[in-house]
Amino acid sequence: MATEGLEKEVTEIFRLIDDNKNFLLSGGAGSGKTYSLVSVINEIYCQNPMAKIACITYTNAAVHEIENRVLNKKLRISTIHDFLWNSISSFQNELKKL
Repeated sequence: MATEGLEKEVTEIFRLIDDNKNFLLSGGAGSGKTYSLVSVINEIYCQNPMAKIACITYTNAAVHEIENRVLNKKLRISTIHDFLWNSISSFQNELKKL
């Protein structure tokens, strides 16, 4: 992906994406995690409007903030807890038995 003029962290994320790798964006409060993530997501959709993106975060507040900043409604975003529950909920009866 074209990365001219983007921040160093965002450029590194695009390198990982180009290498078909996932990435974890972490940092302290106010460090720019949401800003960088939204920049990456918006750039991906700008370059490929049909892209499929899954974004997993820790809090509902982060989910809502990212949803408000990303204009593409195809983005799949959830908390880690919702993501995991959706992954295992079909096994609920079996889990109860165990």
